Amino acid sequence: MSSWTSTLVPERVTRAGWLAKGLLFVIIGLLALQVARGSGAGGEDADQRGALANLVQQPFGRVLVLVVSIGLGLFALWQIASALLSDEVDVLDVLKRVGSFGLGLAYGLLAVTAFRIAVKGRADRSAGDESASSPDEISARLLDWPLGPWLVAAVGIGTLAVAGYHLQKGLRREFLDDIDTGDLDERERAGLTALGLAGFTARAIALAVVGLLFVDAAIGRDPEKAAGLDDALRSLREAPWGAALLWVTAIGLFCAGVYDMVTFRRQRLD
Repeated sequence: MSSWTSTLVPERVTRAGWLAKGLLFVIIGLLALQVARGSGAGGEDADQRGALANLVQQPFGRVLVLVVSIGLGLFALWQIASALLSDEVDVLDVLKRVGSFGLGLAYGLLAVTAFRIAVKGRADRSAGDESASSPDEISARLLDWPLGPWLVAAVGIGTLAVAGYHLQKGLRREFLDDIDTGDLDERERAGLTALGLAGFTARAIALAVVGLLFVDAAIGRDPEKAAGLDDALRSLREAPWGAALLWVTAIGLFCAGVYDMVTFRRQRLD
């Protein structure tokens, strides 16, 4: 963590953001399991907003969501600060900085959503602020622009690239380079490796489906084909071996959350 970044966002609050992110993925994984069992049709969406909506319904839920919103906001600030204040100039580091900046913006928007849910005490699916940021609404707006289909396709291809990054990071166990494993015994390291492998692979599968749906929307010039995480998970059931793939992805997303929660103190923030 650079001195400028650590000044803007102290290490403790950054780690709190990791913990909040992990909690959300644990809930997303549980919601995805409901979808896999066929019991999620009328429940909360299996995405970040659905996880927040589920959390706010728990005892002291509004306080919990407010704490999560603060944690996500600080995590987003750390990502953006890391991207803007880094002095690395080689191509790979510049690409990582662009990715960190985009991730920071995404979690910043999620933090705002969490704050609104905490204030209201509920998540209104009909609220205007939700539809304005839904994948089909974003695609519809982009398709109205000059070169709109190309822009929507670029969103899809970019999402596929992120999916590929997560997949290779998982398969190569590169996520272990991001945490401090010096005091772990062989059994603990094996457990973290299993969680990380499952989590990064599941994120890659989910993001790949989202990316493909955006590309399909661009090709057909149909914004309704674009979808977020919840619709992407539900669409897996239509694929060959879809039910099994959905179960694997749901369990993996749960593992991703557990991994973030048990490693938040071990994350290397430099």
